[in-house]
Amino acid sequence: MTRLFPVLALLLCSCSLSLSVDDPQCSVDGDCAARGFQGATCQQQVCVVADPLATDPRWGCGKVAKKQPVSDYTVKLPFIDALSREPIEGVEVTVCSDRDTVCSSPVASKTSGPSGEVVFTLPRTFTGYAQSRKEGYIDAITYLIPREGENLSPPVTLVQPDVFAAIAEAQQIKWEKGTGVIFALALDCQSTPAAGISVSSDPLAPVRFYYDGQLPTLSLDATDLTGQSGLLNLPAPRIITVTGVLSSEQREVSRGQALVRPDTITNFPLMP
Repeated sequence: MTRLFPVLALLLCSCSLSLSVDDPQCSVDGDCAARGFQGATCQQQVCVVADPLATDPRWGCGKVAKKQPVSDYTVKLPFIDALSREPIEGVEVTVCSDRDTVCSSPVASKTSGPSGEVVFTLPRTFTGYAQSRKEGYIDAITYLIPREGENLSPPVTLVQPDVFAAIAEAQQIKWEKGTGVIFALALDCQSTPAAGISVSSDPLAPVRFYYDGQLPTLSLDATDLTGQSGLLNLPAPRIITVTGVLSSEQREVSRGQALVRPDTITNFPLMP
């Protein structure tokens, strides 16, 4: 639903017009324009102005009700090795509701074959994540995006603990065992990776990094064209609020909540 901001009165200053919150501001839209509230509409005798972000074709979809698929949808998850980029066979994948943080009531479970892929058909109202485990790799949580028809997820990259630690150390990034990791992919309303997004979290991540091409770096302060970022050494287990700010305009364009677990990588789509 479009977020509306009520215009109750002018700021407390030396003004010729002053209104109590109980005074009606309008009866028709024209009354709002007459009071200087351009673009406002009269709703329940209060002048309200629509959030301008709601009309932004790239970021405004987060300001209106999201359309659910009209039927069940299919999710295809391919798993690949971080170094070889080859498919990984034998990944145990369990789909869980986003309200089931410990996955006590799995929705579905499968194991990847030689292609490294698993395919799930999910109810149209389902929102949640897939948790994946493979001996010798760091556990992963991957959030699923409901879409009509077949939904091919980007490859889920699994990494071995010593490889992850070595990559981090090479970039002067220290990974603390027992903490959580979020790989956030900034996307716009067309599900296109978004550059120029500054990513933050609550609670604040001790280490935040972005990607310069395919390599993590501490020298950037926003996403590049890949839209990728990382939040490291987060307290876990916990639900983390992740926020994306469009750096060029210093305005928030995306926000979501991601589950983190100890020694687990959470792949999170940061969308409007």
